[in-house]
Amino acid sequence: MEDSVTPDNGQSAKSRDDNVEREQVHFYPGDDLLLYVVDGKVQLRADAMGGPPVREPDKPMDYEPTHAGVFVIDAIAPYATKTWPRSKIPWGTPIRESRKRAGGIEYQAPSGMWRPLVVEDEKGFEMTASGLIGRYERWHHLTIGFPKTWFLNDFGPKAIRYYRDVNRNHKRDPNEPFEGEMLHTTPKNEAQSEENEEVVLEQSHGCIHVKPVDRDKFIDAGAFRKGMTLVIHRYDEEFKADGGGRRSE
Repeated sequence: MEDSVTPDNGQSAKSRDDNVEREQVHFYPGDDLLLYVVDGKVQLRADAMGGPPVREPDKPMDYEPTHAGVFVIDAIAPYATKTWPRSKIPWGTPIRESRKRAGGIEYQAPSGMWRPLVVEDEKGFEMTASGLIGRYERWHHLTIGFPKTWFLNDFGPKAIRYYRDVNRNHKRDPNEPFEGEMLHTTPKNEAQSEENEEVVLEQSHGCIHVKPVDRDKFIDAGAFRKGMTLVIHRYDEEFKADGGGRRSE
C-alpha cells in the first residue's frame, strides 16, 4: 500500500476554501525527509536536512531551526546575497585570476566588465586565486588550473524560493516577501555528486538541504512548480509510512 500524507498539514478543506491542492511537497525536519505527494499519496521521497531543533551559534549566521508552516513555491533560480561571503555572485558566474592584483580573483558582471571578487574562506581570511584552485582540485581530484566559473555559492546552482500566502490566492503579492529560508544544495554536495562520491548532507542555518540528484528528480517530476504548496512540519511531527499520515508527539 502506498504511503499517504494528510494534505495541507491536516487543515480541513473548509479552512482552505474547499481547495486542497492535489500536489504538495512536505518536509519533516525531525525525520530528515522530503516528500512529493499527489492526491495524498507519496510519489517521491528523499533525504533532506534542515536546521537544528535548537539554535546553535555560528558565523556569519547562527544555525537556526527550520520554520514550520504552509508556504507556496514561487521560483527556482540561482541565488546571490551579500549576507554570505561566498554567495555574492551566482553559481556559474565567469571568473578569472585578477589582471590588476596578484593573487586576486575577478568575476564577469552582467555588463561584461570584469570586477574584483573579494570573499572570505571559512577561517575569515581572504580567499586567493591559489586557494580557490586548491579547493577545486581537492574536491574534484584533478588539476585544471584556475576554474572558469564560480562554484562556491552556498546555495548551489539554483534555489527553490517560497513565501507565506497570506490571502491564499497562490500568487505572491507585494505584501508577501520570499522567506529567508529556501531549499537548495551546497557546493560540497555538488562536488560529491559530480565525482560520484557519497553525498553527505549537513545541517543548515534554517534552509532545507537536499542532494543534487534528488533536487533534479523533484524538478523533473514537477514537484517544485510555481504555485505548489510546501508544508514544513514541526520537529516533533513524524511521517508514518503505514497509510496513517503524520503523528505528533
